[in-house]
This record gives sequence, C-alpha cells and structure tokens, in this order.
Amino acid sequence: MQVGGGRKAYDDINITPMLDLAYVLLVIFILMATASVQGIKVDLPKASTSQSLAQPKTIALMRAYHSNSGMSVMTMAAATASLLDTANLEKNRTANREVRKLTVDAFTSGGYRVAHSDANFVFVDIKRESKGFQEACRQQGVAVGRAFPPMTTWARISIGTQAEMEKAIPVFMKVLSAPPLAQTASYEHLDSLPSELT
Repeated sequence: MQVGGGRKAYDDINITPMLDLAYVLLVIFILMATASVQGIKVDLPKASTSQSLAQPKTIALMRAYHSNSGMSVMTMAAATASLLDTANLEKNRTANREVRKLTVDAFTSGGYRVAHSDANFVFVDIKRESKGFQEACRQQGVAVGRAFPPMTTWARISIGTQAEMEKAIPVFMKVLSAPPLAQTASYEHLDSLPSELT
C-alpha cells in the first residue's frame, strides 16, 4: 500500500524560464544603456575638388584591358603580360612539345593510333570504350577527360608536366594491357538525336 497518493518529492527545478527572463532583461538593459548615451563625434572627410585615386591616366591605361566579357581588368592585364613574356612562352611551348612527344611515342609504340596535335592534349584510339578506360585510370589515380561520342574508342589525353606524364603513361599502358572493364553506358541514344546535334 502506498501512502501519500503516489506523490514523489519534487527534487529538481526547471530554471529555463528564469534564464529566458534574465536574458530578456539583460538585452533590455543593454538597449536602454545604449539609448541613453550621447552621440559619438565622427570626423568624416570633407569633399574636395582634388583628383581622386582614379586618375585619368590610370583609367586610360586600364581601359585598354577592359572587355565586355565580365573578365576583370587584373586578369586581362596578367594574361596580356604573360603573352608578352616571349621567353617564358617559348619555354612552355618547348616543354609542352617534348612532353607531348613522350606521350605520343608511348602510345604509338604500344600500337595505338594518335591523331596529330599541336595542342596540350592528344586523341588516342585506344581500341576499346573510352569510358571504361577513363574509369580504370581513375581507379589508378590518373584522371582522363570525358568521352567524345561518337568517337567512343578515342580518349582525350591532356598533356601535363614531364613528372606528371612519367607517372601517368605507365598507368595508361597498364590499363590498356588489361582486359576492358565491363561497360554499363551506351551511346545508342545518340541515334535518336537530330543530326545537327551529333
């Protein structure tokens, strides 16, 4: 038999409402104290008739690099300056040419056809679906560009630095020496597209 109607001693107190009230009072006191303070004196600069930072000569120089493409003036100036640095430009062209030749030689010696290129990439007929090749290379830590339907057996290989390509070429050859991965994607849907889209 239970005495006292099943009541237990109330040994915990919920202080959340009391804290809410304390925070509200604190905010009110802060606002009241701020409102009662006199204004702070701020000496703002006076307007002047002298030239501002945007000198006419500076504006004229910057205007030469302006485009309506939304590209910043600094970006355009940097791009133009890099093109005017002919020594560095030739150094980069030479490096690209040498690394591209290394890459082309590796594929052609492996029996793969490589389309002529003077760019920073080459197209290689890898004699298998390029999507499977792309995935297998990705699993080995080497990224290969997207497929280019309807050229489904051609892979676009971007030319990196000498060190990058010395790491990537063995991966390419290892992947190409193994059986192709099972394909889950197809390009049959391209036949239903209007001819101007393909």
